Amino acid sequence: MDASDFSWTALDHAAAIASATGARLTVMRVLEPSAGQAPTDPVEWSLRRRDIGAELKARALRLGDLNADVIVIDGRAAECICAWARDNGVDLTVLGAGGESNRPFAGLGGTARRVAETTNSSVLLVPRAELGDAPVRYRRVMTPLDGSPRSVAPPDR
Repeated sequence: MDASDFSWTALDHAAAIASATGARLTVMRVLEPSAGQAPTDPVEWSLRRRDIGAELKARALRLGDLNADVIVIDGRAAECICAWARDNGVDLTVLGAGGESNRPFAGLGGTARRVAETTNSSVLLVPRAELGDAPVRYRRVMTPLDGSPRSVAPPDR
């Protein structure tokens, strides 16, 4: 989750999938250090971290009967997301395709691109066109497979 309104739409998609499959849902925000600016005030950083955690927990409570975990991590977004997914055996990472960019037709954001290229698990990229108030429902899912080792589930699953 980033600070954009669009990230809440990605959360709605993640919640719909978690609910349908009985999967565990983790809501994550990565706080990135400010590049090229003065050193961060540790008290301000701690308060910001606390406020973001409270915001994510409040939003997770609105997901209904889903039991969602909330975590706030410090570091570079793509690296933190991939490391956490790897270390915690995540099957599916859900990201907004456009991130905090407000440009129309912005395409794939940098974090989403790096996660999709790097992670060893599946990735669902929610396009900006999905922004809206209607509840998320999946009627049909297309899964194109290219025959590569990554497209085929391991035999022990």
